[in-house]
Amino acid sequence: MKKLLRNACLVVVFIAMFAPIVNGQIIYDLSDDWSYSSNPNGTWSYNEGTNPLTNTEYEWGGVTGETFWRPISGHNPPAMCKAVTTTNDNWQAGDVMIHSATPTAEWGLANVTWTASSDGTINIDGFAWDAGHSSDRDDLWRLSVNDTIYAQKSSIYGLNKIDAEALFGANLVTGMSLDEIEVVTGDVVKFELEALTTYGSFVGVDMQIDFTTIPEPATVSLLVFGGLALLRKRK
Repeated sequence: MKKLLRNACLVVVFIAMFAPIVNGQIIYDLSDDWSYSSNPNGTWSYNEGTNPLTNTEYEWGGVTGETFWRPISGHNPPAMCKAVTTTNDNWQAGDVMIHSATPTAEWGLANVTWTASSDGTINIDGFAWDAGHSSDRDDLWRLSVNDTIYAQKSSIYGLNKIDAEALFGANLVTGMSLDEIEVVTGDVVKFELEALTTYGSFVGVDMQIDFTTIPEPATVSLLVFGGLALLRKRK
């Protein structure tokens, strides 16, 4: 009996040793993963409506020192950048800044998407705040998975980066959670902005997706067989 228990424990230890290889965890970070060389950029895409933004422009909209993704026409938002300048507490180097658009604008609404490259589970973390603080501008945001809204905020006016109300988790839709969401290949997480005023504003966004892959049944079987083979060698 003791030998049987010892052998069973060895199989469990063997599987645990190799589980991180097949049950991989990756943290995707909107700021850390940012790119100006390609869009889509891996699992991320910076968009107007359903269309990835196609052009980059230095100092779009007269914003000093920043390079923006924008539509093919440079006159209208949406536009977005990863800041390299620090202007104040709500606009700091490394922050992702998104300028919203209205639903009736020439271009679609500003949004950032993340697409699952395989089956797994995700935890979503982040926050969004008013980076412009213009008295006549306001925006709302929505966070969705496959168009099902998980969190949303009806107004970001006057919201600072450090405010608790800026957190995604503080703005959950009733009954929703941003933890342990099951996804399959091709599922889309979307953060979307919509201007509530004639002219939209800049919104800062911090967003991370903690993704854990689900191992294929065949891979699990290989681990079990490997453990059993190890036991046979020990006999």
